[in-house]
Amino acid sequence: MRPFPAQLKALLVDFDGTLIDSLSALWNCYQTFMHRHGQMATQEEFMMLAGPSLDEIIIYLKSKYNLSADYVVLYEEYRELVVESYAKDGVLFPEALEVLQSFKNLGVKLALVTSASSGLIEPFIRRTNLINVFDAIVTHIDGEETKPSPEIYKRAMKYLDITPENAIAVEDSKNGVLSAHGANLYVVQFAGTSKGSSNVNNQRKLENASHTVYSWRELGKFCDSNF
Repeated sequence: MRPFPAQLKALLVDFDGTLIDSLSALWNCYQTFMHRHGQMATQEEFMMLAGPSLDEIIIYLKSKYNLSADYVVLYEEYRELVVESYAKDGVLFPEALEVLQSFKNLGVKLALVTSASSGLIEPFIRRTNLINVFDAIVTHIDGEETKPSPEIYKRAMKYLDITPENAIAVEDSKNGVLSAHGANLYVVQFAGTSKGSSNVNNQRKLENASHTVYSWRELGKFCDSNF
C-alpha cells in the first residue's frame, strides 16, 4: 500500500457516510422503495449499492426484481426519497466542518468526490456552506464508471492538478475504498457510527484501506501526526 504522503497537498472526501451522516436516512429510502414494490430490503444489498450512481441503482433493482414500472418513474420515485432525506435527516458528522477548515487553513486542497449527481447533493452543500469550503465538488457524470472504478478520483486529481503521492482519500464503503485504492491513493477508512442505526454503517476494517478512523477529530489528529 502507498505510504502516507510526505507532503500532503490534497484531501479527497466521500459524501454519504463519510462527510454527511446519511446512511440511516438512505437505508430508510431503500427500505421504503423496496416495500412499495413488494420486495424485501436487506442490509447486504444496501451496502453493495453504496458507490453506484442512482441511475445504476435503479437499473439494478428494476432488472433483479423485474419491476414493472417504467425506469423514469422508478428513478424519480427514488430520487424524491433521497432529496427529501437529505433535506430532513442529512447532517454533517461532528467536527467535519472544523477539520476541513483546518486543512484549508494549512493550504491543503479539498475535493468532495461522490457518485451522486450534483442535483441530489447541491441543496445540502449550499445549506451547510460547504460550497465555500471545497476547492472542487466532483460528482457523477454520464458515461463515466462509478465507484469502485477509480475514474472519478482520477478526474478529481486532474481537476486539482495533484498526483496520488501528495493526496489522501477518505471513504466509508467497500466500493469507495476500492475506487480510491485503484487511483493509487493513500486511503483512510471512515468508520464513524451513523446516528440512526449503527449496524447500517459498515464498521469493519476494509481491505485496501491504509488506516481506519472513527471520527473526524481522529482523522484530524492522525493527519497532524503525519505532517
